[in-house]
Amino acid sequence: MGKIIPSILRAIASVFKKEEILNEPDNLVLVNAQPGWVRIICRTDDQMDNVMDRMVGRGNCVLESFEEWDEGEDKNFIMTFRVLDDFDSSVIYN
Repeated sequence: MGKIIPSILRAIASVFKKEEILNEPDNLVLVNAQPGWVRIICRTDDQMDNVMDRMVGRGNCVLESFEEWDEGEDKNFIMTFRVLDDFDSSVIYN
């Protein structure tokens, strides 16, 4: 999972720029960043759990959609996150 951190950080840093696909041959997950959105494709449940902890656990993103593609060995999970701006991320509960 060592390659996941730089990819996600680069994706979040570039979300307000043009669309980017941040992939390298040895990455464990595939990352696509668009303005305000980050889409991550995982191959296993463990990768999904790690991505959820890193993306949602820090309060910078919310999971907007989840898709499961294919079956068996080719199964992939596509997770789409919305990057929160200052207005969205500062929720005050009474």
